[in-house]
Amino acid sequence: LMTMLGAAVTAWAVSSERLTQEYIGYCVMGILFLGSFLGAITAVGKIKYNRALVCATVGIAYYIILLAFTALFFGGQYEGFGTTGVMILLGCGCALLLGIKPKKEKGRRKIKIRPL
Repeated sequence: LMTMLGAAVTAWAVSSERLTQEYIGYCVMGILFLGSFLGAITAVGKIKYNRALVCATVGIAYYIILLAFTALFFGGQYEGFGTTGVMILLGCGCALLLGIKPKKEKGRRKIKIRPL
């Protein structure tokens, strides 16, 4: 959903000449990052455990879906999929790092002194 919304906003900005065509690549990288980040955050929020596996699964599924759409609509002209993979990896990685919390201590340790 985020990918389609971002693509629509970018297309509108280019068609209304608010954005030149040379900046489309930067918009696409932002859309990929934001889409993978929000997808991973949403999935982790629903599943609530095994955060790393969920983020990796979301990233791989998103990448495969993009590959399938490229094959379907653009005749398999795969260009820039290294950059696409990096942006998806960064988005899912940021979602993974967002949930890392330091361990809390359960209490102070008491030192027992034995009498002589």
